[in-house]
Amino acid sequence: MNREETLEWIDLILNAIDRHDMIAMIKESRDDFDGDFFETINSEIARYQAENNEARAARLTEIARSVAALRQNRVEHL
Repeated sequence: MNREETLEWIDLILNAIDRHDMIAMIKESRDDFDGDFFETINSEIARYQAENNEARAARLTEIARSVAALRQNRVEHL
């Protein structure tokens, strides 16, 4: 995913109805986590923190951890 695609994806995920929907969207996107993905996630977390939006920063951190765990799990099973 490039930066623009990642930003759109972040908005979709953060606005997901519940955790189940969020995890489903992460799993569906698992082949797209490359390029600027993690750099964009990190910059967005920093932006939310600078805006004192700790709840959104924490949620995005949780999402990044879920993505990282999914990637690690995929690597271990290849």
